[in-house]
Amino acid sequence: MSLLTKKAREKADPARYEIKKFILKAASEIPPGALVLDAGAGNLRYMPFFNRQRYIAADFCKVTDKNYKRMDLVTDLTSMGLKDGSVDAIINIQVLEHVPEPLSLIKEFSRVLKPGGTLYLTCPQGWGVHEAPYDFYRFTCYALDDMFRHAGMEVRSIIPMGGYFSLLGKLVSRLPYQLDAPEKGPIRKLAHSASRVVLKEIFSYWAPYVLTHLDFIDKKKDFTIGYLCTATRPAA
Repeated sequence: MSLLTKKAREKADPARYEIKKFILKAASEIPPGALVLDAGAGNLRYMPFFNRQRYIAADFCKVTDKNYKRMDLVTDLTSMGLKDGSVDAIINIQVLEHVPEPLSLIKEFSRVLKPGGTLYLTCPQGWGVHEAPYDFYRFTCYALDDMFRHAGMEVRSIIPMGGYFSLLGKLVSRLPYQLDAPEKGPIRKLAHSASRVVLKEIFSYWAPYVLTHLDFIDKKKDFTIGYLCTATRPAA
């Protein structure tokens, strides 16, 4: 818990904050009753956003710290076995970096989308290793644009997930978690626990919150946490 308000704490995690806004926008755009595939659903964090639509969760279910009990489809996402043109929309949130062949994944999305259907995808550019050993790539906006076009999709938007200062905030927020606890000594362990509480308040909440509010200074956005992408399978 932090001294910051709940709303301020949300903004102190710029990646999660921007992704949540992106998902809310997707849910508002997708018509009621449409079939939405959450490809790489993990803990089904985004299922509540799609209560107006028909929601299907798919994942390969191999990451050890995830709860996959409510998964609808356990599958290799690059070969899902779904019919061509069978879903209205796909959300793919922070998954592309975990796939050994990302272009194959986007081609599969293009295949299973109905003509005119939309893919909502997010992925990192500046990010630490996570969900090891299933962590393979980081992407620039140019790589993403190239893959979408090679998959036969029309790019609607590729938007940076903040700029340099948001990325800096994300990086400093990890500082308390980079300090290993001492192996011996109860006093040293207690001191480490106490210092971590203080460090989390400063570096995981206040520093990112302040830094994200400086993002207006950065016009280039070539340093970014990642990208929010929207692409469509052509209707013709």
